[in-house]
Amino acid sequence: MMKTKIILLILSISILCSGCKKKSTNEPEPTGPPIQNEFIAEQLRTALEAYDLMRNGIGVYADAVKFDGNPVPCSVAAVGMGLVALCVADEAGYDTSAETKALQTIRAFSGLVTGFDPARNPVNGFFRHWIDMNTGERAWNSEYSSIDSGILLAGVLFCKSYFSGNSEIASLADSLYLSITWSDCIGSIQTGEIWMVFDEAGNGSLPAKPFNEYMITAWLAKNDIRDNTRATALWSAHYADPANLPKKTYEGFECITDGNHFLSNFVIQFPYYLCHPFTTSSDYIEYLSNAKDGDLKWWELNTTQPDYVWGTGAGPAVNGYHADSFDANPYKTCSPQILAGFLPIYPEGLDDLENLWNSGLGRYDLPGSDDQVLWRFSITRPDWTADGAAGVDWSTMVFGLAAHPEALGIDFFIQHNDFKFP
Repeated sequence: MMKTKIILLILSISILCSGCKKKSTNEPEPTGPPIQNEFIAEQLRTALEAYDLMRNGIGVYADAVKFDGNPVPCSVAAVGMGLVALCVADEAGYDTSAETKALQTIRAFSGLVTGFDPARNPVNGFFRHWIDMNTGERAWNSEYSSIDSGILLAGVLFCKSYFSGNSEIASLADSLYLSITWSDCIGSIQTGEIWMVFDEAGNGSLPAKPFNEYMITAWLAKNDIRDNTRATALWSAHYADPANLPKKTYEGFECITDGNHFLSNFVIQFPYYLCHPFTTSSDYIEYLSNAKDGDLKWWELNTTQPDYVWGTGAGPAVNGYHADSFDANPYKTCSPQILAGFLPIYPEGLDDLENLWNSGLGRYDLPGSDDQVLWRFSITRPDWTADGAAGVDWSTMVFGLAAHPEALGIDFFIQHNDFKFP
């Protein structure tokens, strides 16, 4: 039933878009602006290569690039990050087939690939967190997830903006967005709660209070003109102005939090790249800068490492997956992708990233490749190595390098995360 609704939406929007300009197959392939900084150029190339290794033949992205070679299911959020990575790869001139790949992926998640039917909530259309790479069936006993669906659609709408001459991407993007009842994720307007998961009947549970990465989902809900009254009220009360959000101070740096704990810094970086009101707000950028300063200070106070070793994020850890923060980083695990994610507001951090690379710390071999990438490592357990790099957490390595002033710059994200909602 869900698949039928999607196809009907596609047909109706395709009629409306029949006069849209479609990119000519005779048009020269994009080469993108050259990235003059050799270190950025090489690190970005290999960071993008990691996403290619997550991708299968029908355009579906695995949860992670596995250094140990073990297969994992698809992460729906990793698909969204992979789609943004394709836009970066095209603009930077690394992948002349990026547009074709993006369309292939969006078609798959629109239910238009034979044999692949992504598991979705039968009532409100939210996707399951993890699904089978080849069939789309539920994997790892996963939930219907609002944030994973939100990141997926952010990637789809980013592609709609970037590949603006492709009318099929545009119509499918609109259809996918409209196939989800975004208002169902709104919990309490008073507390700003967003439902994290849904049952089969579409009822939400496990509320997430601001501030968190669910700002992305709140933004998508606010812009759904079919039913956005409650979403608009929640946005106005909590996200429109960071002054309304709870705060904690770490060593003199005021940070926005969820009201209880300091947050892992991927939480503030994801909206920076994927949520236009955040990217363009000087007030939000100030808190992003505070998070960066706090991160640097935490590593200075809690380790004896060189000052280029910092970055407090999430990913594989000594005892399983962990989201590290100023409150809890038990094995002093460094996340280079977080260091990279701050580069647009802290360009000099590129020297830290290069020094980290030259130190040999956190280097991993990409499977089936001669290339290496920087990824998480533990100071207290130097014998530990990660088994892979999660596609969601890996994103800020790509985004941060791309948004450095000597690369594409943050204006690339400002332009294309200003989604043109249907």
